[in-house]
Amino acid sequence: MSISREDRPPTVLIVDDDRATQALLTLAMEEEGYETVGAQNGEQAIEEFNRLVPNLVLLDAMMPEMDGFTCCERLRSLPEGKTVPILIITVLDDQESVDRAFAAGTTDYITKPIYWPVLCQRVRRLVQAGETDQQLAMVSANLQQAEAWAGVVTATLGCGDNSETATLEDRLLGVLAIARETLGGDRAGLWLGGTKTWLECQGDDVDPVDAAAGEVLEEYVQGQSSLASTVIKTSEDWSPLGAVFRSAWGMVVPLRGDRGILGGLIVGRSQDQPWSDQDQQRWQQLGQLLGLVLSSKGRGDSRV
Repeated sequence: MSISREDRPPTVLIVDDDRATQALLTLAMEEEGYETVGAQNGEQAIEEFNRLVPNLVLLDAMMPEMDGFTCCERLRSLPEGKTVPILIITVLDDQESVDRAFAAGTTDYITKPIYWPVLCQRVRRLVQAGETDQQLAMVSANLQQAEAWAGVVTATLGCGDNSETATLEDRLLGVLAIARETLGGDRAGLWLGGTKTWLECQGDDVDPVDAAAGEVLEEYVQGQSSLASTVIKTSEDWSPLGAVFRSAWGMVVPLRGDRGILGGLIVGRSQDQPWSDQDQQRWQQLGQLLGLVLSSKGRGDSRV
């Protein structure tokens, strides 16, 4: 499990099979205010990288078994290794070695003997650039999530458009598909109490749940009139509701209209981890929107 970068100085992973050089690099980095961790070969470097996800890697090119070029390629292949700056340090200064280093994915390249002021300046620049890239990536990811959620809201509100030629059930299935893709989950199901309709959207490798799931869901929400939503870990819940999901985690969101509970939304995911607070809140918001839409379509005449 990766250690969070929050509330700690930048971390530099120093990879060098020569203990004296590693000690000197460690001293120089710590004097600059960085935390350090050492590795003496490529395999140790990969292990420490996965554990820490450092802010920067100082990597010796000439090491036994796995040289620095190969190690750099391996680090770049890791999920967290695509953006972390890597600085290769080597005695090799020929054009072929320089080209090989950058082809392997290094961010920068410095030769031995090390001129320490230059090294410290480059490390400072690379750490700052890496932090900026990370912030930009987070902003971009948040923007993409916001745009995807806006698409879910638009599709949900479109269910109430009487000019659409598709049936309401087809439009609701479309909403489930977009929401499952956006918010995560292997299956998403919708029970409409007034018409006793069960709709479900599931992933390619997931078997559908039979319509009896709607009856189980109906029984559950009847006894949960004040429920906003509930999340269960199905391996710890042996109730009929837990069996419905056929997933590691399940979520239930009642659909409320102006005359009571109109139905229920269920979501299941196989990953053995719960939803984030944001995704859980958005599933709740989706349930609220669906309740409003169903009420506007006259589905509020019959309670679950």
